[in-house]
Amino acid sequence: MKKQKSRLLAVVLLCTLILSVSASALGSCGDNLTWEIDSYSLIISGTGPMVCEANPPAWARAGFHRLTINEGCTSIAPEAFSYYHSQSLRFVTLPSTLTQIGEKAFYLCTYLWEINLEHVSVIGKNAFECCYGLKEIHFSEKLREIGYGAFSNCHQMHTVTLKDGVTTIGDYAFEKCRALRVINIPGSVKYIGDGAFSDAGVKEIHFEGYPPEFGDKVFENVSAAIYYPAGLPEWKEIPALQGNFNFVPVSCQTHSIVPLPGRAPTCAQEGLTEGTGCSVCMLAETAQQTIPKTAHTYGAWVNNDAPNPTDWAKKRTCSDCGHEDIIAPAQPDSNTPDPAVPQSPTESTPVQDATENSTPVTDNSTPATAPMDTSTDTDGSKNALLFVGIGVVLLGLATSGIFFIKPKFTQKKAE
Repeated sequence: MKKQKSRLLAVVLLCTLILSVSASALGSCGDNLTWEIDSYSLIISGTGPMVCEANPPAWARAGFHRLTINEGCTSIAPEAFSYYHSQSLRFVTLPSTLTQIGEKAFYLCTYLWEINLEHVSVIGKNAFECCYGLKEIHFSEKLREIGYGAFSNCHQMHTVTLKDGVTTIGDYAFEKCRALRVINIPGSVKYIGDGAFSDAGVKEIHFEGYPPEFGDKVFENVSAAIYYPAGLPEWKEIPALQGNFNFVPVSCQTHSIVPLPGRAPTCAQEGLTEGTGCSVCMLAETAQQTIPKTAHTYGAWVNNDAPNPTDWAKKRTCSDCGHEDIIAPAQPDSNTPDPAVPQSPTESTPVQDATENSTPVTDNSTPATAPMDTSTDTDGSKNALLFVGIGVVLLGLATSGIFFIKPKFTQKKAE
C-alpha cells in the first residue's frame, strides 16, 4: 500500500514538473527577440527581425493555440509557424511594427480562419498557402507586394479587397481559391503575375485606373464580369482578359474631377501628357495625349566567341528595358564545300597550272580524234554540188547529141 502511494506521488510530482517546465519554456528568436510559452499561448517580445536558426524552431509542436507578437518585432522568419511546427494554431495577433512575413511562415495552418495584416508591406512566397480555413484577411494600405502563391489553395476565402498602394500581385498568389467570388484591384497595381487567379471561383473583378501588365494565364478557367472605368475602353482590348468575360463600364453620376498625372515615355512604353478627369470612372475632362516611345539606349556590341554560333554573332542590350539588338551569324553557302569533308574530283575541278612546280603526269590514254574544221567541210560540200550540176548538164548534152547523130548513121547505112 505504501509502495502504491509512493508511486502515485512520484507520478504527480513528475506531471507537475512537466507542466512547470512547459509553462516556463522560453528562448531567443533574434538578436533582441525572445519567445515564451504560457499555457496554450506563444508570446514573442522584443525588437527587430525574427530569426529561427534551428529547423524546426524551439517551440515546434508545443501545442499552442494562440500566437501573440508584441510591438517591436519587424518581421516573421520563414516557416516559423507552418503546420509542421504549429499544428493547432487558431488565433494570431500581430503588432503595428511588423512589415514583412517570410516564406511559408503560416503554411498549412488549417485551423487559422482570420488574420489582420493592416501594417504589413511584404507578404512572402507561399506565406499562407493551403490555409484551408482562412476566411477573413485585412490588408494594409502599406502593402506593396504579394509573393508567389501567398494565398493559393485558401478554399474559404470569399473576398479580396486590396488597398491603394499595392504594386505587385505575384504568380499564382490566389490560385485555386475555390470560394473566392469578388476581387477589388486598385489602380496602383502595376503587375499581376502568371496564373495569379487561375482556377479560382471569381465572379466579379473590379479594376480601378489604368490597366497593369499581365502575366500568362492570369484568369485561366475563370468566367467573370469585369468592371472597369468607363473612360478607359482599352480595358476591353487586353489579351489577358479575352475569354469568358463580360465587360461592364463604370461611370459616375457626380464626377470627382482630379488632375490626371502624366507619364514620361520610355523605350518600352508610350508616355501621356497631364490632364484632368474623374478619379473613379476615368472619364476625361481634359484629355491626355499620347507621347511616342523613346529610342533604346544600347550598350556596346558583344561578340559571340562560341565556335560556330547558331543563335547570334553580335548583340547589344538596352540599359533601360533589357531589349536585345541581335545580329544573326552568317549562314553558310549551300554550294560551298565543307573544308572538313574530302572532295572527290569532278569535271569542274580546275586543271593544275603547268607552270607550277609539280610532278608532271603522263597521260597514257588514247588520244581523242582531232575536231573537224567545219568551215572546210562547208566549202567542200559546195564544190561537190557544183561538180554534180556540171556533170548533169554535160550528160544531158551528150545524150542529145547522140540522139541527133544517130539518124545520120542510119541514112549512110541505107545508101
